Amino acid sequence: MIKASELRIGNWIHFDNMLGYKYNLQVTPRFFSSAQTDEDFFLTGYYHPIPLSEGLLVAAGFAKHESRDQDGKLNFYMKGDFSLDQPNPDPFIYWADDKAVYIWYLHHLQNLFFALTGEELSFDLSLVGAGLNQPPAAEA
Repeated sequence: MIKASELRIGNWIHFDNMLGYKYNLQVTPRFFSSAQTDEDFFLTGYYHPIPLSEGLLVAAGFAKHESRDQDGKLNFYMKGDFSLDQPNPDPFIYWADDKAVYIWYLHHLQNLFFALTGEELSFDLSLVGAGLNQPPAAEA
């Protein structure tokens, strides 16, 4: 489950009502309008974080690079001066001095990227395998 305090407007999350209605959505101001409290709260079990993937990074404009050291292959992804390492299939790692910040989910990357650069991540949704899709259009 996701805590509301982890989300910002513009974050991508996954909706699945367990009845076959599944899609990814972007958080909007309306998303929080039903909250009747100033306290932090968990979202319903219908909302889930989106696991971070190479496809999402590429769709956000990150370039993939590879390097090898004595421990084997290391993938890393760069967008401007912002860099993420991926020593294993997951998680992705942002290094702040000598401290590792593990990034498992897309909304965590969106929040960290914004906090450090002041810019929102934008995505090329036309890229196949990016992992983001809009909800089905409402029927007239």
